[in-house]
Amino acid sequence: MPQSTTPAASSTVFDRLYNEYLPFRLYADYMLGKSPAMLAKQFGRPEHWISERIEAIRLCLGKQVRVNLLAVAS
Repeated sequence: MPQSTTPAASSTVFDRLYNEYLPFRLYADYMLGKSPAMLAKQFGRPEHWISERIEAIRLCLGKQVRVNLLAVAS
């Protein structure tokens, strides 16, 4: 794949996850500065529910990065 298309493909994957998978959207918005309380109000969910989803995505992404780094190193 030519390098010039990689950012567009990454953007498309990010956009799709952001638009179609609420936990990913919560995590992304949280990383952009929104608090769990703000997100709870925005999405009409309890704050503890929002915090749990953010933490779950954080753990999944962290695990995926470590797995990818191990695969590249071997």
